Amino acid sequence: MKVEILFIYLITALSPVAIFSQTEPKSKDFIIFKNGKKLNGNKVIKKGRILFLDEMAYELNTVMFYHNNKGNFAKTPLGFQKRAIDGKVSVYSNSSVVNPNKALGWYTMDESFVKRTSYSNLKEDLKSNIVSMQHLKTSRTLLFVGIGMLGAGLGIFTYSMNQYSWTSSEINISNTTYVSLATCLSGVIILGIAPRKMAKAIQAYNNSSKLKL
Repeated sequence: MKVEILFIYLITALSPVAIFSQTEPKSKDFIIFKNGKKLNGNKVIKKGRILFLDEMAYELNTVMFYHNNKGNFAKTPLGFQKRAIDGKVSVYSNSSVVNPNKALGWYTMDESFVKRTSYSNLKEDLKSNIVSMQHLKTSRTLLFVGIGMLGAGLGIFTYSMNQYSWTSSEINISNTTYVSLATCLSGVIILGIAPRKMAKAIQAYNNSSKLKL
């Protein structure tokens, strides 16, 4: 009987502790330094060139990543950029309006080194995923086509300008000029589509990584 009473007493005394430990929110704020060291805390606040992790202050130039209630940030050659795509491959955009389909800036693999989201870098890091590589190849093709059309349009425009008689008071715009402008516009549109395919390559890689977990 005494053993049973003691057991009931222990359960009653420890239950609030167990419940509190389960319901107590865990902070996600952290700092990762350039040397790879990671510090977790309750709150990260950025003030000028200083990061405060709770009561401790750290120089911003020693930090590679930090996370707080405003988001996740990485140090890039253009300063700290906010995460636009979250996953095994995280993308950090240099756009004030986060739109990964139009403004791919920098990326990291598992919060390691920050790299430019170029075809050559992504080709090396995403090569294990067939779908990602297909999107990357499409992106590169669109890039070449867009640049080619833009160059051709500028060339046609230059040619058409040379055909005008600038001494005449009346200048009629030729069909060649319209063709050159349409070609340039098409090239610009195609160049705008290329980054979207690059974003799809990253998203496909992240999706496949989630399925493996």
